[in-house]
Amino acid sequence: MHLLSPCAAMNDWSHMLKANRADVARYYTTMQIQTASRAKAVCMLHERCMHFIALGEQEQDKQRQYLDKAQNIIAQLQAALIVDDHVSRSLLFLYDFCYMLLEKGGNNEIDSARELFATLTATFNTLIRQLP
Repeated sequence: MHLLSPCAAMNDWSHMLKANRADVARYYTTMQIQTASRAKAVCMLHERCMHFIALGEQEQDKQRQYLDKAQNIIAQLQAALIVDDHVSRSLLFLYDFCYMLLEKGGNNEIDSARELFATLTATFNTLIRQLP
């Protein structure tokens, strides 16, 4: 029978933890999403969309991939929106406008979409903090 010294066992455990950090982060994110309220989920979608827009601005070689991911999130936000008053209708138009800007893909359009989505994200985060 081969026993590891306490130091060797600790190093082995440390190596396993490092290797599994990505899995742990993925699990943590999954749990956040699954346990979030609808309002918090909407905020998380806005933040993730902002993340993909920023990546699209930074990484020119993968720009279209990141902008497509942002557009997919916008499409989900549009699909989940219950349009029954002028506020929700206006929000639908803002989502559609951002989607169109990202579709064009020019630097000015991406910058405008990022600014608009930053405002929406900040607004939703402010609103969620005021919920009981």
